[in-house]
Amino acid sequence: MKLKRQTDVLNPDERVDFCFFRDKQKLIGLVLLAMAYAFDLTCSRVNAAIEDVTSFTATVPFACSFSGGSDVVEMAYTKNDNGSSGLLLGTSEALSITSNQLPRLSVTLNTVLAPRNIGFRGVFIRSIQQNRQIQSKTTGSVSNAPISTTISASKFSQFGFATDSSYDINLTVSALLSNSFPFEEYQFDVLLTCLAP
Repeated sequence: MKLKRQTDVLNPDERVDFCFFRDKQKLIGLVLLAMAYAFDLTCSRVNAAIEDVTSFTATVPFACSFSGGSDVVEMAYTKNDNGSSGLLLGTSEALSITSNQLPRLSVTLNTVLAPRNIGFRGVFIRSIQQNRQIQSKTTGSVSNAPISTTISASKFSQFGFATDSSYDINLTVSALLSNSFPFEEYQFDVLLTCLAP
């Protein structure tokens, strides 16, 4: 009973302080709850960033190159027995092909300069490693139009082509002149294109 009376006679200021102290506790509790919620949101955002997936992709490109060989090949002329015609013939120095995959090789013979029609033309591709002809293309047409051939990847495989190693070939061009005269100049270009299989 005395305790009740003592409470009843408490100083009003003390009562206010007590109430204010209780409100402070509520306020601190609310702040802590808000901080915990914010921390939970932050953690959720971090988890979302960790779960994000970025993919990186790459493809190794096909690579093929030529080195060596001859920029200009002098062709020899041999006159036939009848004297009215002759054969032009020239062979290049070793030309190295390096590729990271078995390639296809396109070979085109272009007649750049021909004062007269040519009775026969041909381009011959030879494997130096195997000392054998890989492929050739010839024509008996007198039009002097380009002639082309493509060596397949499987053919290179048959002739021992190894990826990432130099593979040596040489090129031979021949032309049969039906009528030949001194000091006439003939010129031929061979275009090589390395292609993916």
